[in-house]
Amino acid sequence: MKKLASSILIFIVAFFILGAALSAIQGRMNAIRYNERLTDDDPLENAPPLVAFTSVALGGFRGLVADYLWLRSSKMQDEGNYFEMVQLADWIVKLQPRFTGSHAFLAWNMAYNVSVTFTSFEDRWRWVKRGIELIRDEALEYNPGDPELFRQLGWIYQHKLGKDLDDANRYYKTEFAKEMIRLFGDFYGEWDELIKAPENEQKLRAALGGKNDVWGILASHGYKDFADFERHFRELAVIPPEVAAELRELGSERIVEASLRRRWMVMKYRLLPDWLKKLNAKYGDLDWRLAEAHAI
Repeated sequence: MKKLASSILIFIVAFFILGAALSAIQGRMNAIRYNERLTDDDPLENAPPLVAFTSVALGGFRGLVADYLWLRSSKMQDEGNYFEMVQLADWIVKLQPRFTGSHAFLAWNMAYNVSVTFTSFEDRWRWVKRGIELIRDEALEYNPGDPELFRQLGWIYQHKLGKDLDDANRYYKTEFAKEMIRLFGDFYGEWDELIKAPENEQKLRAALGGKNDVWGILASHGYKDFADFERHFRELAVIPPEVAAELRELGSERIVEASLRRRWMVMKYRLLPDWLKKLNAKYGDLDWRLAEAHAI
């Protein structure tokens, strides 16, 4: 028994030593690739822990695992196991965050091939929306300037949502418009105000100056921090009435809501208020509750 415990201990120690060595070697290899311009991709920065771990721990084996998941994903689609396919797509993105071709294909497949296998318009919209989110919320997080991802995202907006080739297209348009109405609230068209709105909590504190009782108000209503309040705001799409009333008395309601909506626009939907204003100036007042405007 003691011998077994000793062997296990040795194995655990060896595992951590090898892991640390692999991490150091992988870091040096990435630095050499970057410095010697052996790759067009920059090293991943600020990646989620799971992505960073798979990038280092699996090394060159990531490709083999991703290939296996691709094959399994195709099998799941043939068998109609679509929900497992979504999880596999998420894993593929995390295993190979720079392989934008696969992300674009997976998003297109969900929005076009998988969605039409359902008769319910609500189910179809769920899959079209998932295709959009795979590119907008995940793939672009790791590849913010990739033209293929933007092309595919714009195509889904313009063709799948904007055209009338799918008999559920009016449902798509309605649901998308409702989502944008929730996003903009009373700030739709107030682009200058949104441009000037504080981009983060630190800048909001600075903009409020001596009115920092805002955080005391939030704490009195049970919010652990500003991030907790922001999550609740996005669920409701409005500041809770009891909180709004106290912020209004303080004279801070408008700037707090403007900051929340700007952050929601940029962080979730990748809509920069200054670019919306520029595009409106160039093409006329676009209706940003329509998918065709987002395709631009």
